[in-house]
Amino acid sequence: MTIWREAFISCFVAGSATVLSFLAGCTTVSLEDAFPAAVQAPPKQDTTPVSRPGEYPNLNVAPQPSGPQLTNDESRAAVEELRQKRARQAAGGGQGTSLDGADELRRLANSHAEETLRAIEGE
Repeated sequence: MTIWREAFISCFVAGSATVLSFLAGCTTVSLEDAFPAAVQAPPKQDTTPVSRPGEYPNLNVAPQPSGPQLTNDESRAAVEELRQKRARQAAGGGQGTSLDGADELRRLANSHAEETLRAIEGE
């Protein structure tokens, strides 16, 4: 009886595998369904590269800038604006308040240290 049982089980497994493979073939998802065509398309390459890997660059072809360049007037205006902001920060006196806060924090730390030592010593 066990030989018939083993034969039945192996036939059942083989038949199930065959049916499942047929069903999987009918329900596969195409690549177009999973990803849009824009994702599948490789990015467009520039047809006239300045240099290619393993070659010397062609110095006769001017490289294209990636964005708009600053003019000399814009650059000078940005530098002057930064200088004015630096002068305002230096004259603002913001440093004094942080030093006062540091002194207060040191005083607070010392008082807490004394209280903690008293609690540990059991006074």
